[in-house]
Amino acid sequence: MPHPRSGFRVQVVYKHKQHHPLKYASQKFSFWIATLSMFAFVVGNMVGQHGWYAFWKSVLGKVDDSIIVFTGTVTPLEKIPDFTKWSAYGGGSDEHTFREVPQDLLISMPSYSATVQKDGSTPFYSVGYMGSYDEGGDGDGSHPGVDIRTPIGTPVRSIANGIVETVRDINGGYGKYIVIRHPNVPDQASTKKKRTVWSVYAHLSDMLVSEGQVIEKGQQIGLSGMSGDASGPHLHFQIDNDLAPWHPYWPFTSDEMRTAHLSLNQAINTGFHSERGYEYTVSPLLFVQSYETSVPSRTVASDATGTTDQLTERPLTTKERIEARRTKRSAQYATTVPRVTVAATDSSQPIAPVVTPPLDDVQPSASTSSVSLVQAGSDVDHITISHDGFYRRSWEKFTVTAYDKDGDVVRNPSFAGKIYFRAAFGEAEFRPAQLTAADFVSGTATVNVLPHEAKRSFIMEAVGAFQALSQTMVMER
Repeated sequence: MPHPRSGFRVQVVYKHKQHHPLKYASQKFSFWIATLSMFAFVVGNMVGQHGWYAFWKSVLGKVDDSIIVFTGTVTPLEKIPDFTKWSAYGGGSDEHTFREVPQDLLISMPSYSATVQKDGSTPFYSVGYMGSYDEGGDGDGSHPGVDIRTPIGTPVRSIANGIVETVRDINGGYGKYIVIRHPNVPDQASTKKKRTVWSVYAHLSDMLVSEGQVIEKGQQIGLSGMSGDASGPHLHFQIDNDLAPWHPYWPFTSDEMRTAHLSLNQAINTGFHSERGYEYTVSPLLFVQSYETSVPSRTVASDATGTTDQLTERPLTTKERIEARRTKRSAQYATTVPRVTVAATDSSQPIAPVVTPPLDDVQPSASTSSVSLVQAGSDVDHITISHDGFYRRSWEKFTVTAYDKDGDVVRNPSFAGKIYFRAAFGEAEFRPAQLTAADFVSGTATVNVLPHEAKRSFIMEAVGAFQALSQTMVMER
């Protein structure tokens, strides 16, 4: 075209053609080498737990739950004092710390039994699951956890692999507390599903983790104390299920409590909204025991004289357990039961009355457990429930055996009332659902049990005339 002033025409002689980037890249072998190297570097760093953890934390601000593998559980406290022996030395959790407890007086946490806890709090568990402050039993209130008696400074550990959800220090309430999220836990309701639970550790004196931190099973997370609303040193241990709207869950609010004209203690002792506690939480120590992968030998609870079986490297045998109960019962009779004269049917000699001694807190063997409840006029001292420890998708046979106070099988047992069966953990059908003395043949009776096939573990409980608890049954794959 002509130039507006000079009249010259301007024309492009050489037109530069821009190649497509892919054509340029195809001619550059080094470009592809660099690209593949960068891709391999990124993928290599993303493989494994720490790479994904860094990615989710930096990009999405959270941890991918798929990196957490459920490998079973451990108790929240590895060691606690034998309080009877410790007190004999002048020690006590109100005056002394965990560091001041002699090492030879530390024992593993005793097994938690809902049945034993219902009949009165043990020296180790001051308040049971859904219990009350007045009685401390299991199921007589609306306390959504278990209070574990232990001195200030006791190391607290995570019960399972997980991610720290909350670390808080508040005035009152839970005080210093930690909430850990545990994903990928086998669902008790379905073998094909996983669920998430939240463990809560409250009234701590120190917290050693931070929010978002990945925690391994058994890793120390803090120290026990009495922060917040705590009348004495203890660990409040609680487990919320995946239905709970917040964590840690509490079954009633302050407004609801005030509207009902109840104080906190009154609300808990009367079981205020306990139905919510059962809906949104689980019995924490029974949960732990049902998934426990490394169970240390337990120490037999001390008796009134301070005599205690030492912690051993193996579970106590049936004979040893019976002898321990027998020794304890003899000491109780000698110190607490006066000999009085009662009417006798075939003897004019005075005899000692038959009484119901306190329940023994004894760790059972791998397959049986029993609690002694002596009946007047009965020749049966206690019963045990036995099984092989595993169940399949079919009916299982449980053997119920009657023993006298010497630990011998009662061939023709005689006792009043009935023994009823129910599931202490999990769900099941029972045939028969109850036994009488007439059902025992040569000292034993058989109960057919069908644990719901969706369950992965199950604990059987006997109540009524006698009380007993089986050890955990695990589904055999």
